[in-house]
Amino acid sequence: MLKNSWGKFDALATHAYPPENKRFDLKTGKLFDVQQSLQEWSRQMPNRVRTMVDAWEDYKKLFPELNKGSVKVFFDEWAFHFQDDLQGCLAVAMTFHEFFRHTDFIDMAGYTMATGWLDFNRTQSIISTRGRVFQLYNQHFGSIPIAVDGNSPQPAPQYPIGGDQPRVNSGSPTYPLDLSASLSADGKTLILAVVNATESAQKLQIGFEGFKHKPLGKNFNFTGPRVDSRNQVGKEPEVVVRESQFNAKADSLEVTPLSINLYHYYAV
Repeated sequence: MLKNSWGKFDALATHAYPPENKRFDLKTGKLFDVQQSLQEWSRQMPNRVRTMVDAWEDYKKLFPELNKGSVKVFFDEWAFHFQDDLQGCLAVAMTFHEFFRHTDFIDMAGYTMATGWLDFNRTQSIISTRGRVFQLYNQHFGSIPIAVDGNSPQPAPQYPIGGDQPRVNSGSPTYPLDLSASLSADGKTLILAVVNATESAQKLQIGFEGFKHKPLGKNFNFTGPRVDSRNQVGKEPEVVVRESQFNAKADSLEVTPLSINLYHYYAV
């Protein structure tokens, strides 16, 4: 495509379905089983996104025309862990963050399947656990990417680079948390999204450059009691979003276990 069909397409499409708890052996070309922590497991899908980042950088060296940015990448199918539970939602949110980091060339991502956003029987339906995390980001994340820096890098890869292992692991330099930040379209709200894919509370030191904000902010906390918590038709939801105010002037945040948090900071 890049060599012989330049000018006849606007984007390249890719599908991404990494298998759970398996790795790709570069020598044999086969998958092998691995044991992973929850955080490593949650990183499998965002790492698949990161492998495309590596590939794109290599493509640009071979085809410098790509540096102009007119050709994009569409992840027009992607999914990981087809069970509808809190564990899967943590992976989905971390994948969102990896997409957001690379919107310079990743222009679209379409989850498989949209029916996964519902839990239903023959006569009833509700928004599923997975559907709620899509709704959370759709309603409460911003549209203008903001850079996130930190002094706690993600761990170095433990597998050979190539195949399903990117050159560096996905995630922000805020290990063990994964952060993404954005501004609302009007520039009046800075949103900090924090995924804690561990079973313990984590403390996050926080600071902003060039954004003055009010003393009170709003937190949208998405969590449940267990990794397999889920929302089902006819039952009380186990995974919920709780809204609360927080001290936006504090220099640290206490991030609850097994959670996705969207913190809203409001400009003065």
